[in-house]
Amino acid sequence: MKIPTFEKIKTNDIALPELTTQLKSSTKNPLYTDLRGLSYAAVSSTIQNIRNAFIELEKDPNIPYPFYVITDFDIPHCPFLTIDTIEKLPEYFIQKQIRVKNKELSLLNKSSILAQKISNINIDQLKAKAIPIVKKQRKLFEKSKENTFYEELIELNERR
Repeated sequence: MKIPTFEKIKTNDIALPELTTQLKSSTKNPLYTDLRGLSYAAVSSTIQNIRNAFIELEKDPNIPYPFYVITDFDIPHCPFLTIDTIEKLPEYFIQKQIRVKNKELSLLNKSSILAQKISNINIDQLKAKAIPIVKKQRKLFEKSKENTFYEELIELNERR
């Protein structure tokens, strides 16, 4: 496995098949696309096409690395991380290619195995399973908070 560095997705052709092809070939690295200089309508349609391409590939845009969109506009309900300049991309993934040492190579091999396991997980199923559990935990928290409140009231009442 190579060290993860940013790859730019070219959106000159905003057609869905072209985007799907580009995303399919480069989903192992952190990705970004630069939409500065486009009109608001073009940016929103491109983001919609990118979202549809991720859905078609059955990939989550945040796993294993988030997908960044560089744009001049604030897009409401955008499923991707939006920033306004390339300089705001995480510096961790902006690396010069250097020769990897043996110890680093073994760590990269381990991480590639973990990345393969992550990419085999169906994220939508996990989210569907997690939502009811999270709701139950929130309900339990609210009830326990209420219970604690009542216990404190009883203690105050007993002190009097």
